[in-house]
Amino acid sequence: MATLKFLRPLLSPAKLHKSGVVTDSEAELGSLRQRNSNNAYEPRWEVKFVPDDLENPKNWSLSYRIFATVAFAFTTWATLLFSTCYTSGIPGMMADFDIYNETLMSLGLSIYLVGMGIGSLVLAPLSETFGRRPVYLVSLTVFLAFIPLCATSKSFTQLIICRFLA
Repeated sequence: MATLKFLRPLLSPAKLHKSGVVTDSEAELGSLRQRNSNNAYEPRWEVKFVPDDLENPKNWSLSYRIFATVAFAFTTWATLLFSTCYTSGIPGMMADFDIYNETLMSLGLSIYLVGMGIGSLVLAPLSETFGRRPVYLVSLTVFLAFIPLCATSKSFTQLIICRFLA
């Protein structure tokens, strides 16, 4: 595999040839790469599809491609809407929870965004290990379960905890 020359400091055990191609010893590459029929290294985690494979997105029907795109777009829109619609309800929540500090009430938005960041740090490695589909389905189910819990919160603490976990 060719690697750009500016990556040289990051590849200390590698040897950089004049062509700009980085080569490592067989032992170092053995655990991460394998040789293909052309005697070139390929990563073992690379996804390859057989012809007419139904899992290959290039073989999906147009209607299924549109459905998948709309589903991901809707999910992204829903998570962004859930983060920002909180601010429109701050005046009502201030009256319901008897909290009159606007800075404290905006904590719900900040906590949700912190939870999204921490969730990404946890879910990204899980999606590499177990695959995208199970991680998407579980995280979307947890997200959908916490929306009504946030809406029916009886205290500000419960609201903050539910928004963090959503």
